[in-house]
Amino acid sequence: MGLFLSRALILILGYVHPAYECFKVVEKNGPEIDQLLFWCHYWILIAMFTICERVGDNLISWLPLYNVAKVAFIVYLWYPKTKGADYVYDSVFRPLMAKYETEIDKHLLDMEAKVGEIATAYWRKAATYGQAKLVELLHHVSSQSASQPDPQKFSSTEIDLKVVTTYYALIHVNSSTSSQSSNHIKLSRIELQFLYLNL
Repeated sequence: MGLFLSRALILILGYVHPAYECFKVVEKNGPEIDQLLFWCHYWILIAMFTICERVGDNLISWLPLYNVAKVAFIVYLWYPKTKGADYVYDSVFRPLMAKYETEIDKHLLDMEAKVGEIATAYWRKAATYGQAKLVELLHHVSSQSASQPDPQKFSSTEIDLKVVTTYYALIHVNSSTSSQSSNHIKLSRIELQFLYLNL
């Protein structure tokens, strides 16, 4: 049996079909506890099977009938006449878990604590990095704005030939398009600076 075919059969016979059967049991009016317990056993064993399969595929997949044995085991677990899930769970899995349950719980708690510490440390590093970048950005913006001349500090001595030329050109345009005399047209210092910077 090829690898692609075995994986397709495991997907259909080990996941799709049992999931549908489990769905029908759950949706029944007053589902039977025995059936729910059976499917709980099945899905626990499938989780363990998936872990073992990942290891076995790398180590012993060269054995003859390896893929056939995987498919046969999957079918054995849920097939109505065998219902191997109950047998494997009661005779193999439960005694093994009962023996190591305390140790497993301890390791899980330690792992959760370490993961929490690592996540907190990375979060603090990310927050510190973000704050540093924000401060750097604010400094950059403030330095850019500081390099621009302040309109309030713009004095008449700073008006050079370009600004004067623009001023008189504006007077000429306004006098030709309005009835007001050019003597009444005035520009504020801020307007002069705007003209100066945009020439």
